[in-house]
Amino acid sequence: MLVCFVSATPSFLLAGMVAAHTLPGVSAMILGILTFVAIFVLLESRQGTRRLMLDQTLRRAVKTGYISRMILTVVFPAAVFVDIYCGIMSVGLVESVFGFAPMRDAANDFNVLSDFAWFYMTTLVQGVILNFVVSSFTLLVYAVLLVWKGFKGRSSLREE
Repeated sequence: MLVCFVSATPSFLLAGMVAAHTLPGVSAMILGILTFVAIFVLLESRQGTRRLMLDQTLRRAVKTGYISRMILTVVFPAAVFVDIYCGIMSVGLVESVFGFAPMRDAANDFNVLSDFAWFYMTTLVQGVILNFVVSSFTLLVYAVLLVWKGFKGRSSLREE
């Protein structure tokens, strides 16, 4: 749960500064983050996930991936560019695939339902993209750990 909140902070703040300073926009982003929290809690509670996480190498790779994301979020402002790029991609995808963007009425105010739906969908899409990036990094870490484990195993066999 902490991972979701820490990882979502840069995107939440950037979107809030740029466009989501309306109540429906902020509410939609919070609901989107809570949706990911619920998904992660559900996945972590499944028996199959628990069996997978018994693999020490996989568990170490997952921890490394998500801890790296949190550290980059907190320590390195340059990591915000990942959030910006993923945010731009998610805005483009939501507008092109789902065919809608926040609508303004004659008074130049956002339409509450359209605004909420757009920010919620954009938050979900950006979360999927960011989790794909973190998962790709995690798979790379896992591969490196497996190779390291193989080299370590071979060297201990030679010593005997």
